[in-house]
Amino acid sequence: MFDLVERPGAFNIQEVLIHNHSDVTGIGPVVINTPPQRWAYAASFTLKDDPQDPLADHSRLLIRVDATLEQGEIGMSAANPETGDALSKEDRKAAPGRATFEILLESPRAGTWLVFRNAAGGGTGSRVVLENIHAFAVHASFVANAGQGPTESSGTQTEHFSDLVTVSEIWIDVGAHLGQETFPVAAENPRTRVYAFEPNLRIAARTMGQLANYIVLPFAISEQDGRSPFYINRFSASSSLLPMEAEGVKHWLGGEVFEVEQTVTVPTMRLDTFLNEAGIEKVDYLKVDTQGGDLAVLRSAGERLRDIQRIKLEVQISQIPLYRGACTKEEVIVFLTSAGFEMISSEKQARGQEENLTFVRQTS
Repeated sequence: MFDLVERPGAFNIQEVLIHNHSDVTGIGPVVINTPPQRWAYAASFTLKDDPQDPLADHSRLLIRVDATLEQGEIGMSAANPETGDALSKEDRKAAPGRATFEILLESPRAGTWLVFRNAAGGGTGSRVVLENIHAFAVHASFVANAGQGPTESSGTQTEHFSDLVTVSEIWIDVGAHLGQETFPVAAENPRTRVYAFEPNLRIAARTMGQLANYIVLPFAISEQDGRSPFYINRFSASSSLLPMEAEGVKHWLGGEVFEVEQTVTVPTMRLDTFLNEAGIEKVDYLKVDTQGGDLAVLRSAGERLRDIQRIKLEVQISQIPLYRGACTKEEVIVFLTSAGFEMISSEKQARGQEENLTFVRQTS
């Protein structure tokens, strides 16, 4: 469960920054007419701090915007004003009418942009009316079952009672980025322990030490124990052990945001090495999102693959590979099926260019 504490004044709807020649009018509501370019930011609002209640004291911020979508498709997310990197998942609305945008921002910092962009295709612009912006500090509220330990009230950190909690599930997140999928689970359930692998140290540092049961490991999972080049992308979620293919970037919808800014050397470890060294006997859930290297992660589990119960991973399904040497959907299905897994769901994303596949171990 989560408790939400509103932070008045976190955003001033009258202080709007205009980007890419957008037409922005009004002072509340604010009307945004976007340029026709897809992905380009149209308008942004700056997150403000409160000296009496610093953002640094809060690990998560829920941002909620009440709006009316009048035309096209609009995306809302948090972004780094210096680099343009997305700092949250995007909430996107396409159906005309009343809409509520919501995003969860991890490790909120003053100056962060709340950005709105055109997500409509076909060279058309979009139009949205923003009525108000609310921000809420998010605190995990843990209520233990009778006889299973103490009840913790709103705002209590997991670390305060972690020694009293028995771990019931082990999750592993390979290519965790900011933990968009697994961090909220760890925050809500102290009995779930997550090992989050994120080789981009600048990104990994944002979630380090936030929760006792969310353990951030700043290295990559690979088929070899050792080290490897790591390509840091301007769009940080697209960083990878694999280099990008220029032709793939050219044909990728939204590929204009991709640019390798730096190549660094990162430590690597096989998944079976980690499981053996850490003394982990069973993994309840393995999530993999390594930008083309998901099959290599699975192979690195070796014989320990039999000790993993559920797997979710990402595969590219567009015709031209975005990453050199990236695995295909067919290769992943053949590998996991032969290892005793059954695919139970597939979900398209990235405008139909990728799929998330979920597998479970078949029972004998």
